[in-house]
Amino acid sequence: MAGSAGGPKGRQAVTNASAVRNAAIFVEGLDSLPTLSTSAQAVLEAVQRPAFDFHLVSSLVEQDPSLAARLLKVANSAFYPSLQRVANLQLALSRLGAAEVGQLVLASAIIDVFNARHGGMDWQGFWNHSYACAIAAHLASEPAFRGAAAKNLGGNPYFVAGLVHNLGILVEYAGDPAGFESARQLAVKNGISLSEAERTVFGFTHAETGGILLEKWRLPGAVVDSALAHHDPDSYTGDHRKAVHAVHLSAMLCHGLGRSASFDPVLPGHSAQALLALGWTPERLPELQQRVAEAYERGTRLASAMLGSAE
Repeated sequence: MAGSAGGPKGRQAVTNASAVRNAAIFVEGLDSLPTLSTSAQAVLEAVQRPAFDFHLVSSLVEQDPSLAARLLKVANSAFYPSLQRVANLQLALSRLGAAEVGQLVLASAIIDVFNARHGGMDWQGFWNHSYACAIAAHLASEPAFRGAAAKNLGGNPYFVAGLVHNLGILVEYAGDPAGFESARQLAVKNGISLSEAERTVFGFTHAETGGILLEKWRLPGAVVDSALAHHDPDSYTGDHRKAVHAVHLSAMLCHGLGRSASFDPVLPGHSAQALLALGWTPERLPELQQRVAEAYERGTRLASAMLGSAE
């Protein structure tokens, strides 16, 4: 699923074609195109093999001390409050399991890609929102779902899509921090959404830049489309509607919580069509809001562990 100057192909177009072209030019024009580390790619490849080779994965993780320390920290963090502390990487990997290791390795790699580029960004607030959305997307996708499996990131099919839905914000900031700040200030001054201000300043939004980069990283179509359509799911008729709707709902509801609102001065509403498409009803919206609030608390704990800002 390679990227192209014309933007994502082979799926329903979910955004303005000229905006996609402008975003593609912007991403290609970055001084250095953000790429996932070689060590992270090797671990992800090993985790995705049909037969999980624990010793291979362990040896690959051990070759990246930063990644090893982060996974051990997460395994011992408040994100898993009821579990006994583990003293070494092998026990940590065993606790997490193959799918969960894969999710966390990708999350760690994305943090490292942009870590040196964030400057004055509200780094903690950004990742609090992103991890909350990642956890909440599964909860939003299943109205009949009841909590236990939500504690297992590996059992969450929309974790990565939720995690990276706003990645375009970091792409814009990395490429043109002054331009992004202008867009943010324009949104605040005029009381408009960040996306509307981005269109004025850049000619595209973070949805397009995020989608372009995610496709260049060859992530699954559901992940790419969820980034592209998370503000406009009603226009999407492609093959990944459930993922798009789940990420949209979780993202919009998370916007009202914590510091994530600092990136968008206008509190965005959620799509009634997406709500109904996933099997929710307006009467059950308070239940969904409560699920998302709980996911935000868990997401904040996980973000703190991944960023190393708290035990």
